[in-house]
Amino acid sequence: MAEPQIAYCLFCTDLCGGVKVVFEHAKHLNRAGIPTIVLSKTPYPSWIEYKVPFKQVDSWDEAVDYPVVVSTYFVITLELWQNPVVKDRLVHFCQGFEGDYQEWQPMMKEIEKAYSLPIPIWSVSDSLTHKLMRRFPSACVYTVGQGYDQGVFHPPAEPPEPFPVKVVIMGPYHISIKELPFGLRVLKELKRRFGCGLETIRISPLDTRDVEGGVFLADRYFVELKPHEVAEVLRGSHILFSPSNNGEGFGLPVLEAMACGCATCVSRIESYLSWDEEKDYSLFFPVGDFEEATAALSRLAEDSNLRCRLRRRGFEVSKRFSFEKVVGRIEAFLADFLKGR
Repeated sequence: MAEPQIAYCLFCTDLCGGVKVVFEHAKHLNRAGIPTIVLSKTPYPSWIEYKVPFKQVDSWDEAVDYPVVVSTYFVITLELWQNPVVKDRLVHFCQGFEGDYQEWQPMMKEIEKAYSLPIPIWSVSDSLTHKLMRRFPSACVYTVGQGYDQGVFHPPAEPPEPFPVKVVIMGPYHISIKELPFGLRVLKELKRRFGCGLETIRISPLDTRDVEGGVFLADRYFVELKPHEVAEVLRGSHILFSPSNNGEGFGLPVLEAMACGCATCVSRIESYLSWDEEKDYSLFFPVGDFEEATAALSRLAEDSNLRCRLRRRGFEVSKRFSFEKVVGRIEAFLADFLKGR
């Protein structure tokens, strides 16, 4: 195999959507003939069910061996910028602006410094690109887009049985932008209204049942599912509920749910609204509005015809997103970035 042309520097390989996207980039870039490697300070993730070139490193100094170095985290970006060999080959890959996270507020100066560096920034959506450019007018932000694994996330041969209506909520409880405490309160009210006619399903990367039990504990609770296992749960469900706030950079679980045939009920945020000009592919509610979120989700639970329509439209929208398109955008970027080297 040819020497890697692109190295993605990944802080850790814990189970999360952002890590999954980096490995998907590496998989599809290699398939397209662009040798790519992932560097991380932690081992190859056991939950990734395929292999890509990978190296566990002790220091980011090893990035000097590669013509294009993609940082996936603002802390890594600042460290790599200090390396005179790497700084001219450095790209910052953003899947969501860390400054929108409550938990990162103490590091806002470092975050703003990283995004103000004179290096290209890749983003996963036009809405995220526009957000970054509003905040950093001099930044060079390039939308590479988002995809999903269409071999894993696809609809079932037959829709699930109509009763009970199964509603899924996904994401880490303690990540502020996901608004999981709010979402669980909504599901608690739904369960009160519908009783055994509604089954709530929780998918979490970590087991936080001890905390969630103080708000609402779902009927079924899944922890550390691999991607194909997530897809199986989604194919057996009717609705995906996502209450994320505007810090959401893209919202990949919603797209994957659409691809699996779920109707979706989501917050009215820039990211979710940007997927199609016609806003008829999901039910939208204002961020943090308990009454509106409860009403929208109740309506969807009650109306099987509405679920069927959103299921069809969501699947149509999901098919427009692919990693092949992402690779094409990266190839176009590289043609200019590597010119003259």
